[in-house]
Amino acid sequence: DSTIEYPVITKPTDGCGSNGFSVCKDYAELLVGYEKAKAASPTGSVLIEKFVNNNSVVVFYTFSEGKLIFSGLEDKFPVRYSETGSYVAGMHLFESLHKDEFVQKFEAKLGELFAHIGIKEGSLWIEVFRDNDRYYFNEVGFRYSGSVSIYPVDYFYGINQVAADIHYALTGESNICSHASLINSNVPHKKSYCVYNVHMLPGTISNICGIEELREMPEVVFIADTKRVGDNVKATGTVGQVFAFVHFVYDTEEELQQMITNIHQILHVYDGNGNDLLVNSFEYIE
Repeated sequence: DSTIEYPVITKPTDGCGSNGFSVCKDYAELLVGYEKAKAASPTGSVLIEKFVNNNSVVVFYTFSEGKLIFSGLEDKFPVRYSETGSYVAGMHLFESLHKDEFVQKFEAKLGELFAHIGIKEGSLWIEVFRDNDRYYFNEVGFRYSGSVSIYPVDYFYGINQVAADIHYALTGESNICSHASLINSNVPHKKSYCVYNVHMLPGTISNICGIEELREMPEVVFIADTKRVGDNVKATGTVGQVFAFVHFVYDTEEELQQMITNIHQILHVYDGNGNDLLVNSFEYIE
């Protein structure tokens, strides 16, 4: 214990979505966090890591004939559940203010890494914690992100990663730029793109209101709603408490704030007693 600098985090070696995650400020909390992570791990294995500033960036890449193609960098903002002490994403903003810095520092090295591995086709994302001018590479996903990042990648770079992957799987030919766009032609072209995670309180969903009205707003690109009437949502402090990922575009900070306000005025999820289960991530969650 004397060799450990607190705070540290404990998490399952083979977990995802903040399941089994804890921030531990002393040895007693470390013991509790270790057991929590172990219970959440299919293999019973646990990682203990230094706790760093967990504002992060996520970089997206597309591969074509072995070439690494930059496909966007988002700023990912965490929110903390006061009940469980766990962190989960609250909002994703494209493009990151740190894009040029990140590309200059890391893209050549990442290109060498993936060339050595031998990746020829497909896509990936890498989450990187950013603490002032220091970057901590956290994890990589050889898949589309849970926030459905294929939409902002298409919006800014014109790459429909899903269509490109299907085309390659069916034909064996690399083609990443000749497919129909995921973005509706009526969506206005704006400077910035937000994926807003709509969190909810635990409870059983009895009624959902306003989601179709929200989808009709011109700035809304896509809504990935993950819950249905009858679903019972537990207080896990994980992505399991996200009701929907709302994608929208904006130009100014004021437009961003107004759209979040609009989301909470229009979209409602009720339990059987008429209580609205949706919460504003940045008010309810620490």
